[in-house]
Amino acid sequence: MPIIGYNSIGGISAFGINRIRGSYKTATEDGDVTSISFYTSDWTAGNKIKCALYESSNNKLGETEELTTGQVGGGWVTFNFASPISITNGTAYSIVVFIETDGKYYYDGGVGNNGVIGTGTYPTFPASLSLSTTEYSVYATYTAVGADVTVTPDALVQNISMPAPTFTVDVEVSPSALVQELSIPTPTVVGDAHITIEPSVLDLEIEMPKAVADTKAITVEINSVDRNDHIIWETLNVKLNLTNLVDTATFSIRKYGSRSYTPAVDDEVIVYDGAVKIFGGSILRINEKVESIEGVIYSIECVDWSNEFNSQLVSKTYENKSIEYIIDDIVTNFTDGTFTTTNVTAPFIITNIVFNQVKPIECLKRLAKVVNKQWYIDPDKDIHFFAKFTELAPYDLEDDSGNYVYKSLARQIDGTQLANKVLVRGGEYDASTYTDDTTVKGSDTKSYTLPYKFKDLTVELDTGAGFVAQTVGIDFVDQFSGGFDVLHNYAEKTIKWEVALADGDIIRFSGLPKVPILVVAEDTPSILAFGEKQKMVIDKSIEDIATARERAKAELSVYAQETENANFKTYTAGLRAGQTINLTSVVRSANTDFIIKSVSFRAVSPDNFDYKVDLMTTEKYNLIEMLNALLEPDPIQADDAEVAEILKTDIVTVSIAELISVTSAVTDIVTVSIAEDIQKDPLGAGVEPTWVLAPYFPSSITDTKREGRLDYSLKVY
Repeated sequence: MPIIGYNSIGGISAFGINRIRGSYKTATEDGDVTSISFYTSDWTAGNKIKCALYESSNNKLGETEELTTGQVGGGWVTFNFASPISITNGTAYSIVVFIETDGKYYYDGGVGNNGVIGTGTYPTFPASLSLSTTEYSVYATYTAVGADVTVTPDALVQNISMPAPTFTVDVEVSPSALVQELSIPTPTVVGDAHITIEPSVLDLEIEMPKAVADTKAITVEINSVDRNDHIIWETLNVKLNLTNLVDTATFSIRKYGSRSYTPAVDDEVIVYDGAVKIFGGSILRINEKVESIEGVIYSIECVDWSNEFNSQLVSKTYENKSIEYIIDDIVTNFTDGTFTTTNVTAPFIITNIVFNQVKPIECLKRLAKVVNKQWYIDPDKDIHFFAKFTELAPYDLEDDSGNYVYKSLARQIDGTQLANKVLVRGGEYDASTYTDDTTVKGSDTKSYTLPYKFKDLTVELDTGAGFVAQTVGIDFVDQFSGGFDVLHNYAEKTIKWEVALADGDIIRFSGLPKVPILVVAEDTPSILAFGEKQKMVIDKSIEDIATARERAKAELSVYAQETENANFKTYTAGLRAGQTINLTSVVRSANTDFIIKSVSFRAVSPDNFDYKVDLMTTEKYNLIEMLNALLEPDPIQADDAEVAEILKTDIVTVSIAELISVTSAVTDIVTVSIAEDIQKDPLGAGVEPTWVLAPYFPSSITDTKREGRLDYSLKVY
């Protein structure tokens, strides 16, 4: 019987405890899976193992029986399904085993996502698995649908008239686009085991008007140059995400001969499906390997424009501004000027919000969280910021709409995150002006504690002659020597003077006290239907009551009812994360509006590709969001004592010119007259001078002091 999975015995083994491991393969035909086989050893009898089958890695289709038989030596163990599970040609599946306590799994290292891994608490399989390059020795056995059937040559000649199907084609037509219902008489079965259809029996005369083909192909432009001739097409993947993750594109190119392009980080990449631009961004990472003497392969990872959008940090406080104004201001003052806000719709006024050295993407996330909006940056660098269910997909889904692979559509309904009473604990908000007096007791205290943290604090002091306004500085920033009477410590809620105040002095303080925010909101219909389910939201970046109330309402709108997710495959372009798409299905008894959470594009050639689309009705916390929350720094709340300083380097070119003049020497002839006055005995004949130690210079001719010499005019006794 045919299999899907990895049926080779891996060369590496490891024990698994509460581990989920398996293979990840794409079905090559339709079929019904009956069992899963797993190669293991060192499995103690009595310990539990079971298997499961997932569509892709996030839609569990069914679980097998649980076995406790054990397996000492290496061998294949088969786990049966209670009833067969259908698989579809062209769809990827995860074939996994879940080990409770012991037992080894075997695996080989691989290239590409050929394996899956997961963790959990046995026996509960997780909602989703992670793709891995490691390939585990696990496979499923199935029966091909439509095999081993025999029909006698009954009257199967039919004259069938069909309307022209509408489909998109370049060279090949997807078989699913040509599915038609044919009414054929029931064949006569020969024997009791197999039915055989003779080719001559199926003499069908079909009248079908010529289909109209909408020719289209994928184009990859790098720095505005078509590089299709460089692309290794089976490596091209595009993932469009909503809000919490950036859009990505990955592909490999081959450089050889006349194909001389060498990729570089920050090169601009645009991907088109026909005329539709499905990705815009830049190269973030390049892995290079030599294929031959003349050939090089580059594996390229691209991100959308968010990397460029995040080039600066936002450091600004906004008071009484609409979200539209805030986003416009961030784009204008904290990005490179190439982004636009044409599709931003958010008139809600925020009383106060502070961004303290925060990336612009994080600003959008915080603003979206406040009012439960969705957002993304499109390939044309325009920001879309909008309410749920307001940006519509180019088409909807119906049982017979033909714009998606019918059997690929799957839904999941989840009530694990129900919350109908929400408590929002924010930061602190500015209450009304508060003024109070306190009387000094004793004469040895310089520092005094305030009842609140105050914004715009003023202080007056009465030492007996009436209140006198005090000049207030910031503790540890300002000094008393700078002309300040009192220093305010905002965080510690204290004020202090340079010298102790006197007993009986009166201190009067006034300002806007910071009051902790706590808002409670509930949904009565949900409480009546499900019972009270509480949820606490802690967001210290919320600094006013109105914003806290809006956040509580937003949480209720998301979680007061069950969440519903879905996914499907399509060959039709135009879908993008954030759009609303409606599912109307009589078969499923469904009429639901979904938000497109992500769109994954996979190419095999420029003309052979498909899209995998994930849908949601609410923004569900998943593993990636929780990890992001752990990795992202907490928002820093406004601090009245904080000083934001931006230092900029100004680099200019200075030109210095030097002028040197050479002057020739000029002879200057002058007449100099010298007079000499010679006097004998200027002090008088026989008058002895007053001898002094050198150095000394007489002040005039009549000065009686003269320098003496020890060897001539002076004698030491």
